[in-house]
Amino acid sequence: MGLNKFYLFFLLLFTCYVSAEEILIKEKNSIYYNENGENFLLFNKKDYCFDKDAFSVEYFGIPLKKYVVVNYTEDCNPSGQYRIFEISSLKAKEFYLSPLYDPEFINNQIIERFKDGAISYKRIYTLKSGSYSRQEEWKSLAPNINISTYFLNGYKVYVLKDDLGREIQNLMITSPKAFLFDRYFIQKKSYLIQGDRVKINHIAKNKDNFFLSIDYISKKNGVVKAYIMLSDVI
Repeated sequence: MGLNKFYLFFLLLFTCYVSAEEILIKEKNSIYYNENGENFLLFNKKDYCFDKDAFSVEYFGIPLKKYVVVNYTEDCNPSGQYRIFEISSLKAKEFYLSPLYDPEFINNQIIERFKDGAISYKRIYTLKSGSYSRQEEWKSLAPNINISTYFLNGYKVYVLKDDLGREIQNLMITSPKAFLFDRYFIQKKSYLIQGDRVKINHIAKNKDNFFLSIDYISKKNGVVKAYIMLSDVI
């Protein structure tokens, strides 16, 4: 056998061996992760679209552990939900986070992305004190405008970001009239008009409405500080 043929034979043999190392197996309604001939029971589900390749193996956490991420949809949707299982020498244990949409694992963060109609979401889970918790959630509001919610020790902090993750500090009024509100969110008689530009200081939420704390430079009154509704700039 020539050198090239021997190399090709070895490559094919190696590829087959690797692909046979880690696979999914379905027996009746049970789904197993098979590693080197050893089965790890993942879950039992009757209405499950079985695809032996619809999984990935990830290594993350401190200390570093091995996880199997399995597509958990009935239609093999590649952007559907995934369940995560920790693989130890004894068994597979389901990760404590609920099934996630299309998760990515980057630098001990788990990033989940999904859409609900025209609205896009991104959730970031971060390792803290040995446990993963939701640190941030993005929600799209308009082209290149997202509202980001930070979850900090029981509090929520809101920030506007563009699609690259940069904080938005200036915006233009898009509604015909954007009424100003005081710090108690009581509406004033004065308002801004479409095309006026404002500087954003921070975001507050009152009941179900988001308000922007803004600075507006007026020709008559100089810097005007007030709140406006977020819906007036998107």
